[in-house]
Amino acid sequence: MRRPSVFLCALLCGLSLAQSPRVVAWTDGGAGEMVTLEGEGSWVVGGERVKTGFAAARVAPGASDFYGISWNDLGTAGAAQLAVDVFLEGTRPATFRIRADDPKSGRGAKDALIRNELLNPGWNRVDVPLVGMKSGDGRDLDFSATVRRLQVSKRKEADDAALVGDGVFLVGAKDAPKAPLLAALAAEKDGAKRARLLREGLDALSESDRVAVAVGVLKNDRHARARRAAREALAGCGLDASVAAVQAAAKGASAPDRPELAWALAAMPNVAARAAAEKLAADPKADVLDRTAAVTGLASAAAAPSITLVAAAKSAPWSIRAALAAAYRKAGLTLGADGLIALLEGETAPRIIGDAADALAHLSGTDLGVDAAAWKRWWEANRGKTGARKPATTKYGTGRFYGITVPPGRTAFVLDTSGSMREPVVGGPAAKWVAEAPHLKGKTIKTRLDLAAEELAHALESLGNGATVGVIAYSESAQWISKGYEPLDAALRDKLSTRVRALTAARKTNIYDGLNLAFRPQKKTGPMDTSEGPDTLFLLSDGNPSTGKIEDIQELRDEVLAWNLGRAIRIHCVNVGDADARLLRALASSSGGTYLDLKSDRPEPPDEEPKK
Repeated sequence: MRRPSVFLCALLCGLSLAQSPRVVAWTDGGAGEMVTLEGEGSWVVGGERVKTGFAAARVAPGASDFYGISWNDLGTAGAAQLAVDVFLEGTRPATFRIRADDPKSGRGAKDALIRNELLNPGWNRVDVPLVGMKSGDGRDLDFSATVRRLQVSKRKEADDAALVGDGVFLVGAKDAPKAPLLAALAAEKDGAKRARLLREGLDALSESDRVAVAVGVLKNDRHARARRAAREALAGCGLDASVAAVQAAAKGASAPDRPELAWALAAMPNVAARAAAEKLAADPKADVLDRTAAVTGLASAAAAPSITLVAAAKSAPWSIRAALAAAYRKAGLTLGADGLIALLEGETAPRIIGDAADALAHLSGTDLGVDAAAWKRWWEANRGKTGARKPATTKYGTGRFYGITVPPGRTAFVLDTSGSMREPVVGGPAAKWVAEAPHLKGKTIKTRLDLAAEELAHALESLGNGATVGVIAYSESAQWISKGYEPLDAALRDKLSTRVRALTAARKTNIYDGLNLAFRPQKKTGPMDTSEGPDTLFLLSDGNPSTGKIEDIQELRDEVLAWNLGRAIRIHCVNVGDADARLLRALASSSGGTYLDLKSDRPEPPDEEPKK
């Protein structure tokens, strides 16, 4: 898709209307971009420009000739029409183009439903009929299941005002009964298929039934993909009764289930839900996993948490402040700068210092390092100034592992030692890396495991004393190479480097065990995991899981994402093989980490004599 100016893609948490017969479900599920803004885009939180929920999208004229908002892949479920609430700023009416594309629509102006509508200053409700519609060139449009894109836009003119998009909902659609979905879920033993049933069926239910089914899944279903579908469905529910139901479920939930419910509560587009999530996040008596998950939910909703949470988090475990930094970064410079600067002030945890400084540099296009006072002066001088800023490139940290910055905090290195790590480093990005990396000059590197050992030795050498590291090797199972997480010094560097260089590659690939051991130093979830576990994790693999508790890559992805809701661990992933890298990409992108594709060419099979 073209990006003419500032182009924002996000899950728009404000798209829920209590007045709607059935709200369009705004859950991501990895399906792609739900909302796109063309022009100078930003978020609005509270005030008259947010009709329901607590956030909405605002777009003003930018450098391109057009500006507007698009909502993508809307499930219509047999509705008679869509309705969208938009707020026009300024003092004079303006004519906007309304466009609706069905699944077969092309890019042409005549291959969609298009009309012009005069919008008045303030709130406007735009109705889009879905039944019996034809495109400009006479084709029958099919909106029976999906509107591929709903766009409200206009050509830029002098003195044009900004447009705020708040909510999209269905009109005339009948709610499906929940009994058939419940029966299908009970009969289906395969977790992935239950997740698909939930994604397809929850949107068709009334909101009260949707909440009841989703809460039931989070209480009773242990399959990670089904649970993810349930909690993301809850994040699209905004009625007060829905908020109360999720709060009640969280109070009676067991410890492993509470972080997912806390996340869902925080992500709900409702003022009361946001207030409850912030209260939980600030409660020093609440479980740290629940508190962190609540802030992570606010970040997923692109809502800037109250700056008062920073003060409450200063004496709390680091994971809450890490989640706050992510939330303020996602909220953008205007809404997030004060929180990020407050996080920098007096901070001692390297992970948080790096996160806050990097976020400020990225959002502002200016790199003032980790000096909170300098950032405060800059923000006082630049507050309120708009315009696109080119993100500044920063690397706050001392160590490097495969070129990725290692902050001097608590770091886990989870290394693949399966049989395929014996394959040679021949050709491809890996061979180029070996040839060009200065720290590898003069090293004997024949196999993927040789390269991993040298990269770990370099990372340990480049980290200063006082950093805490843990090294795990996994193949058929996982084992510590270090004695858990240990403070780094010269003796430990030598010991770990020697041990890793002595590793041999054999057997299968058990990524689950490797990650589980890194996340849970005591081998099971416990209250000390956050303080004793890592704040940064490097996962190196040359293949997909081939053994372990979870081998399916989508199931493993969602399992680890659920673990991390309450942990805020940054996961960097290095692919040194030739397998499907979707798991590694997803783990890195979901946690704010880096994905590095450093694979070798596949070795040629040995020549064989022709069979006689």
